Amino acid sequence: MRALGVWAIVGLTACGTAAVGSAPVDVVASPDVVAAADVDEVLEDVPVDAAGTDATTSDGSAPGNAQACLLHTTNEADCKDCCDCQDLACADVIACRDACPSLDFSKNDDAAKLTPTTVLGPGGNYGLCTQAATEDACKSCCECDGNFACGDKRHCRDACVTAGSTWPTLELTQLGAPVQVVDTLQFAEGPVWSAQLNALLFSDVSADTIFRLDEPAALTVFRKPSQHANGLALDPAGALLACEHSARRVTRTTADGTVTVLADKWQGKPLNSPNDLTIAADGTVYFTDPTYGLGNTPSDLGFTGLYRIAVDGTLSLEAQLDGQPNGVSVTPGGKSVLVALTTANKIVAFDVGKSGALGKEHAFFSLEAPDGFAVDQAGNVYVAGLEGGKGAVVVLNPIGKRLGSVLLAHQPTNCGFGGADGKTLYVTAREAVYRMSVPIPGL
Repeated sequence: MRALGVWAIVGLTACGTAAVGSAPVDVVASPDVVAAADVDEVLEDVPVDAAGTDATTSDGSAPGNAQACLLHTTNEADCKDCCDCQDLACADVIACRDACPSLDFSKNDDAAKLTPTTVLGPGGNYGLCTQAATEDACKSCCECDGNFACGDKRHCRDACVTAGSTWPTLELTQLGAPVQVVDTLQFAEGPVWSAQLNALLFSDVSADTIFRLDEPAALTVFRKPSQHANGLALDPAGALLACEHSARRVTRTTADGTVTVLADKWQGKPLNSPNDLTIAADGTVYFTDPTYGLGNTPSDLGFTGLYRIAVDGTLSLEAQLDGQPNGVSVTPGGKSVLVALTTANKIVAFDVGKSGALGKEHAFFSLEAPDGFAVDQAGNVYVAGLEGGKGAVVVLNPIGKRLGSVLLAHQPTNCGFGGADGKTLYVTAREAVYRMSVPIPGL
């Protein structure tokens, strides 16, 4: 085991600088998300167009919500000025949450009436739902469908995932330095922590092996051959699920060694090469099926996709996805499923219905070659990928805003939480495995 000699955290700070090694870099920090009191009555008559966007905001796709700025002006350009921002659409006078890192309340005569009463963690801007103490109350106040995240009474724009949350806003300075544990592997993937073993399990796809890692750095073979397993997960009963490239299937292995095939065909045709998987709290399994493991073998299906295995074993194709679907994870509360589309350079999110079926696809974040990722209990996302062609773990908040990145000497392939308290992030990175401490435990 050795400490990584070259690494950097690129993170956002309130003062607008970031540390990359020892060199300061100018950045723009996202403001804290706050809820405001006594706004609903004032905004009751704000016009909203039929599509649900602000009538005064010209770009309906912009991230902001300019309604509260109507207290100051009815002109979008003036709204931007009132929020001290020039380039992006405003959020509101209270927080300018998506647009402006430094709001000067003195510019607004109504600022005294808009004093925030509740500071929320990342994931939602409840503005008009300020009196809603619970997620259900927020949804009721917002009159939004249970499959969609609440934002405010007009838009149901953002997530109710932090209503009543006690988790603080994640800051990159809270992350420990990455430590390289091993560097003798071929293509490490699929890290998953076994509480029963008190050890990390991960795949070496090219070596056709699943390894066990006992702290601090004891590496032993857990299973060989592994059918070139990639993504791994443990179900509620403690059984190991594996996406097996060479066998083109998803399997479940119990402690006594019994192997059950959960999925290997869709409508009578072999799957491509199941890659990664995630398990919801009720036992529902979602897995991705790109063509990475096929080599020169053509796909029998003719498409790549995202599948769901229901608790009763029923297999459903949830989406045909271009861009090589790769990493996948549920979010806190099981409200969304995130999927990395590696060659499309983006992560997308799907709403989860009551049955576990997936609904509408939403854009979440764009980055270079996203691979596997892990989600903590507050909804922050740690993504294995690239930045400027260099290996990096990119850290996002629950609504897909970049918080910063941790640069590594190897290209990371996946992330997973572990340790007795769930506050160690393990990163598989081709030849290597790293670990770093984090402040919020994983799901």
